[in-house]
Amino acid sequence: MLIRAIAMAALAVVMTAEIAQAKCDAACRQYQAYLGGVWQNRQPVEIGEDTYYAAIVPGRKSALVYWTGGIKTTSQAKIEDAANQVSGCKANATSALSKYANDPNTPIKTRKFRKKSFIQISLKC
Repeated sequence: MLIRAIAMAALAVVMTAEIAQAKCDAACRQYQAYLGGVWQNRQPVEIGEDTYYAAIVPGRKSALVYWTGGIKTTSQAKIEDAANQVSGCKANATSALSKYANDPNTPIKTRKFRKKSFIQISLKC
């Protein structure tokens, strides 16, 4: 439990640094800061043997999802499942992941997302 707490704290520091380094205008930086605050309220979700994290953006129109560092591949279906479990809504990650896979169950290498703090996907409640 202590190791998980330390890992979560380290992950939060890294993600905050990544958000701050993004190149964008003032409105973009403000939105990124807002999403960073939303991400602080993420909840762990077990999908099979893997742990994902999901946070729901107020208004329930989108969710932020990511996974623990040991996961080498993920899929649209798993990312949507994490958001569904936390939100109780129907998640749709097609637009966020369409360039990586045509089928929801196609394995996607997580290293493609290593520069992201989370993936934002749409929700329909």
